[in-house]
Amino acid sequence: MVFRKPIDEWSSVVQKQVEYNKIREQEEKARLAQEKNELKRDLEFQKQLQDLQRQREQEARNREALEVQRRAELFKEQDQAKRVQETVFKKQMAEDLMNHQAYLRQKEQLERQRKYEEEQEHLNRVKAQMEEEERRRKEQRDRLAMEQQMMKQYKDQQEEMRRAQAFNEKMYEVELQRQYKEREERKEKEYRDYYARLSEDQMNKGTRFNQSVGAQINQKNFEINEWISKNVQEHQQFLAKKEEYERQLRDTNLRNVNETLKAQNEERERIRQMQMEESRRIAEEVQRKIDETRRQEIERENQKRMQQQMYREQLAVQAQITNDVRMSQYKLSEHEKLMNKHVLGEDVSIGKINENSPSRSQFQRGAAEILKSGDQQRFASYEENAKNFYGDQSPGSRQNQYASPKKQDGFRNPITGAGINPAMSQGIRPFANVNLR
Repeated sequence: MVFRKPIDEWSSVVQKQVEYNKIREQEEKARLAQEKNELKRDLEFQKQLQDLQRQREQEARNREALEVQRRAELFKEQDQAKRVQETVFKKQMAEDLMNHQAYLRQKEQLERQRKYEEEQEHLNRVKAQMEEEERRRKEQRDRLAMEQQMMKQYKDQQEEMRRAQAFNEKMYEVELQRQYKEREERKEKEYRDYYARLSEDQMNKGTRFNQSVGAQINQKNFEINEWISKNVQEHQQFLAKKEEYERQLRDTNLRNVNETLKAQNEERERIRQMQMEESRRIAEEVQRKIDETRRQEIERENQKRMQQQMYREQLAVQAQITNDVRMSQYKLSEHEKLMNKHVLGEDVSIGKINENSPSRSQFQRGAAEILKSGDQQRFASYEENAKNFYGDQSPGSRQNQYASPKKQDGFRNPITGAGINPAMSQGIRPFANVNLR
């Protein structure tokens, strides 16, 4: 028998699932590659569209730039042609004016030359006439001399002939003068007529020139003046509006500034009043606190003095009571007995005091001095006096062996329990039935 491997259905399912997954992965990769290619083509197409759009926009901008440049060049050419035309027109006008001035100068020069020639001709004629007259006169003088020499016998006849000749000569000279005057008047009339015709010709030429060229110049000057006046009027209106606007703006700004300053002043005044009120309130509060503190301090001082006084009185009374109690229970030692004997003058044997003893009188004088020194000194020097009186073994010295009230406890009310001395702690209550208040 041939061995057959058992069929594992689950492994077959897994293998088929793996193969199916591979196929799906390949299909997914193919789909992704296709989508990627399509997306790439879309992006390339969009890029081409964007490039085409940018190219069209660039061409449009170039066309606009060319159009603007063409218009600028056309405007520049028109402006240049206009300037050239104006330059040519001005140059032509200048040339016409120069030609006219040259023509006038030439005409004036010709006129002066003609006048000079006429004057020369006139002078020559006058000179010839004068020479001719001089020659005739010379011939006449010669002839008269010859006649006088030849015809001395005919003196009267010659005299008459001479007179007649003189009259004839005079008349001839008058005729010559008349002819000369007529010629001068005729020349003057010709001169006046010539200058009148010349002035008329010049006026006609000026009129024609003004009609041909002056009209255009006047029209252009009129348009320029009208344009200038219009621009000046518009500029003046603009300046007036600008000045009015600036004035209104200044007034508005000034009003705003005044209102702002007024508001600021009012705000500062209000703040100042508030600060003054606050300062006054703080000052009153501080003064009140100071007065309250001073009053409390005075009350504390008074209370402290009262407590001190009460404590001193308490100590004095307590010390007196304690001393009385101890003295009632105390037995004198031999040393104390001897001291009493020496100080008080007491007879130790019989237990009586000698009133006449000098020690007794000294002790009384010392006690009177102690009483005169005041309660405070009496209370303050009680222990010292007791020590001086009893010596080292006095009840006061023995009382110092007990603990005294601490200083930090203060002078509090003894009823509250503060300041209780050791004697009270031992059961002695001298103030149990006394109201210290």
